[in-house]
Amino acid sequence: AWGGEPSTGVVEMYGPGVYLIAHGTIGGASAPVTFAVNVRAAEVTRYEGLTFEAFLRLGGKHYGLAADGLYLLEGDSDAGEAIEAFVLPHPTDFGTQKRKRTPYIYLGTEDPATVTAYVDGGTVGEFSGYHGSRRVQLPRGPQGRYWAYKVANVAGGDLRLDGYEPQVEVLSRKV
Repeated sequence: AWGGEPSTGVVEMYGPGVYLIAHGTIGGASAPVTFAVNVRAAEVTRYEGLTFEAFLRLGGKHYGLAADGLYLLEGDSDAGEAIEAFVLPHPTDFGTQKRKRTPYIYLGTEDPATVTAYVDGGTVGEFSGYHGSRRVQLPRGPQGRYWAYKVANVAGGDLRLDGYEPQVEVLSRKV
């Protein structure tokens, strides 16, 4: 796992390999975590504190079914707490074994967001601000083969992301 945290849980498949629900704990945490995966769209949603057994959409609204009831999955907060939203794709080597740097990343969002860069499994740093399809400067020093970028909302706000594009500088040496 990215970050090296051991996890335990149950994985269930629904339909002809289209939806996957996994629930359990991560890294010895006591709060349960549920991941809902739309395999066709390659989309993952993570729910903390509840173990959903199933999901359904009814009348354009989404619900999660847990042992203690049915939960409507909407709103600007979760029982008054800000909702963290983020995108964290799988680490990539951009198609080359050579080491590289990414001094900038271009974000396609008009919402306040943070970017956390990871290289070879370690955190480079977190960078915040209102980006509006502009570039975000990352530290120039870190280099490695595998890079990942987490783009997150700020204080439970909206996160509408059209995409992002890191500026990759491929170095001359292989790992």
